[in-house]
Amino acid sequence: MASRAQLISQLQADVPQLNGWPAEAQYAQAVTDAIADLGRRLPRQSWATIELVSGTASYALPADFLRAVAFSTPVYQNGVIIGDDGLIPVGIRPRERWQIAAGQITITPTPAASSSRELRYAALDVLDEDEDTYATLDAVRAQLAMLKARAIVLALQAAKAGRDAWVSELGPEKVDKTKQAAELRASAAMYETQYSQALADQAGPYGTRS
Repeated sequence: MASRAQLISQLQADVPQLNGWPAEAQYAQAVTDAIADLGRRLPRQSWATIELVSGTASYALPADFLRAVAFSTPVYQNGVIIGDDGLIPVGIRPRERWQIAAGQITITPTPAASSSRELRYAALDVLDEDEDTYATLDAVRAQLAMLKARAIVLALQAAKAGRDAWVSELGPEKVDKTKQAAELRASAAMYETQYSQALADQAGPYGTRS
């Protein structure tokens, strides 16, 4: 479990403000964006039980759902589907399809029997807003996310330093400000490279297991 407030404080200590920039809101957004990027590029493995109801086709997906890996099939034997509410004669085994859209999984044809089905999926790290924590963000994932967060903040500072240099191009500090922007961009690139390499080192067939 990782506290969002603590991650923001750590980022502010790792990459202090430069001439008052970025603002605290940008530090917070950098942490949010970094964890979201980590989730997309190195998702966790997770499982959920979808309780199918006879006659209902669509079901809500877990809040941390990113993409489906596998969805279990109904139990079928000798021309019947074995469901929670008994045996449903169907003759030829139906060719089931499922589709993910708008936070729901939709099953075609509509289930004729109630049953418990397992969904295996790639999962994000989702913020619990009441606790201001990421319950699934362990120490290793937090360290990875902070590499990306540092790169984001340094890129913001580089962009600001570059704009300041352009505005003052006729002044005596032009060379220094331009050099500062370049150094900040180089630091951001360094953390981005470290982040990409760390992701490659951690990546497995379906990301990390929850």
